[in-house]
Amino acid sequence: MPELSQHWESSGSTSQYLELPYDPPPTQPRSHYRETAYYSGSASSSSSRNSYESLPDTFSRMENKSRMEMEAQRMQRLETLEILRRMHNIPEGVPINLDALPDIDNRRAFNMGTLVHFAIAGSPNFRMSVSEIRTAIANRYSVFRDGSQKWKGSIRHMLSLKGEFRHVPRPITEPGQGNYWSLDMTITKDKRPRKRKARKTRRGDSV
Repeated sequence: MPELSQHWESSGSTSQYLELPYDPPPTQPRSHYRETAYYSGSASSSSSRNSYESLPDTFSRMENKSRMEMEAQRMQRLETLEILRRMHNIPEGVPINLDALPDIDNRRAFNMGTLVHFAIAGSPNFRMSVSEIRTAIANRYSVFRDGSQKWKGSIRHMLSLKGEFRHVPRPITEPGQGNYWSLDMTITKDKRPRKRKARKTRRGDSV
């Protein structure tokens, strides 16, 4: 039986009390929302499960790639050392570093590039910063300890010019300033062509 709704109706000076039938609105089912949430959760769980199952394969591929890169780097370093040994007639069994070069008392006795090659090749990680290269050369040869800045500036210029020197960013986990330079003697081409000065023409020369 429908419920009765009470209403007042005013007419002039008298008021009448009316009882009208009242039908409450139908209750909306909530099962639709529960089902949507259920299917959404089920899909998410399936996706997460598939992601977790693929993690071992991802890690395995990353590990194999890292191992291959390390092996290629090791072979490149060995080849670089062998090239330096042949170029400068260093006997077998003698480590390739600045100590393998003879003592000098004149800066012109060795090309600066040779000194940088052997400094980097003798470093523990096969890479050095510019300041470390300068320090290694000065420690080996006293002729570079006079405080002159010219030879120090030539090192930075040469590193950016010669193709065998490879720029290596410093890891964020390592303290210190400046990036590193590594060595790959299989690369002999310069990074950019040298600028040649224009030839000055003398007065009276034919054009």
